[in-house]
Amino acid sequence: MAQDQRSITSLFDRWARSYDCDLRQAPDGPLTGYRASLCQAAAVLPAGPGVKVLDIGIGTGALAALLIATGAELWGTDPSPAMLEQCRERLPEVPLRRGSLTQLPHAEQAFDLAAKWDDHETYPLIGQLDEGLRASGFASVRWLQTGSLHWLAIPSKTGPEP
Repeated sequence: MAQDQRSITSLFDRWARSYDCDLRQAPDGPLTGYRASLCQAAAVLPAGPGVKVLDIGIGTGALAALLIATGAELWGTDPSPAMLEQCRERLPEVPLRRGSLTQLPHAEQAFDLAAKWDDHETYPLIGQLDEGLRASGFASVRWLQTGSLHWLAIPSKTGPEP
C-alpha cells in the first residue's frame, strides 16, 4: 500500500502545474463533469461563515476556493508537495500541511466539517480515510456520488444518520 501511495503522490507531483488547466479542457474520459461535480460537492457541504473545514486531499484548492467563497475557514492537507505549492499560490491564506488519509495533520485544530472529494474511484480509500477521521474526532463518514466518477466524503462528529 505504501508503494501505491508513493506512485499516486508522484503522479500528482508531476501533474500539479497543469492540473487545473487540464481539468478545464478535458472533453471526456475520467475527468468528464469535473466542474459540475465540484460545484455539487460544494453545494451539499454545510459550509458557511465561520465554519471550520478540513479539506483532505486539497490538491490545487478547487473545492477549497468554493468553500471559502461561502465564508468558511479552510485548512488543507495533501500528500503531494507540488499540489500543496500550487494551492499556496492560489489560496495563500489557507494553512496547508502534507499528510495522508491515515495521518491527518492539523490535530490541534477542532473542525466543524471535513471533506474529501475525488475525481477518481474512491472505494479503496474508504478504510484508510475512516481510520484517519476517527483518530481526528469524527464518528462516521457519509459518501455521496456527485458525478459519474466523482465522490464526496462528508465526515460527521456524530454517528451515522438513520
